[in-house]
Amino acid sequence: MIGNFGCQACAAGLSRREEYKKTEGRRRRSVRRRGKRLASWRTERSLASKRIHKISTLTATSMSPSWLSTAASIGMAVGPPLVYADQAASIIRKRDATGFSRDVCAILLLANITRCFFWLGNHFELALLIQSVLMILAQLALLYICIRYRPTTSPENFGTSTRPFSFWQWSTYTQYIEFLAGFILLEAILFLILGRSKVFVSLLGFVALGLESTLPIPQLISNFKQRSLYGFRRQRNINMPRIS
Repeated sequence: MIGNFGCQACAAGLSRREEYKKTEGRRRRSVRRRGKRLASWRTERSLASKRIHKISTLTATSMSPSWLSTAASIGMAVGPPLVYADQAASIIRKRDATGFSRDVCAILLLANITRCFFWLGNHFELALLIQSVLMILAQLALLYICIRYRPTTSPENFGTSTRPFSFWQWSTYTQYIEFLAGFILLEAILFLILGRSKVFVSLLGFVALGLESTLPIPQLISNFKQRSLYGFRRQRNINMPRIS
């Protein structure tokens, strides 16, 4: 009797163990199915999010017309050089360059020539490079006009310049061109030797920016000496450098 009871207890225990294994197996399969469904849902959600982002990007691109960007680049390239057209027209109209400091031309020519060499080592926006080239041409033209209509009291007319080598107070336009050609040649040689150095390229950018930041100084000195704003065009204030 005791033996039969023990056999029945063992059978009941085995039955419960098998039932537990079956239950645990069903639970694990259910968990795996839920995990697969959750992973599938997350994948679909991620794909949908990517599709929405792609559509929104394409929509934003199509809403910003390319002509607007082109017009902004053209304005950035042409605007600053055109500011000096008014100064040139004023000098030609009066046939007198009194009141305008030619040192402004020197600063802009040297700064923009240096910036062109800086572009060779560190390509910035093309519109700014075109701006520099146009500014060089504009300042060469303005310098020629200033020399042609220079005041009769200019130091070069009497040989009374107090600057070393009469710098930027020469009597002929050719002398200015010769100096600029020598300056370009010097920077070209230095760039060929040191152009691969990041320090040298950064120094070119610093020199260009530093020169241009002094742009208001010569005109301020000229106005102070004259005790007058005669010959100074207020429109030129638009092109005064802004340091950020």
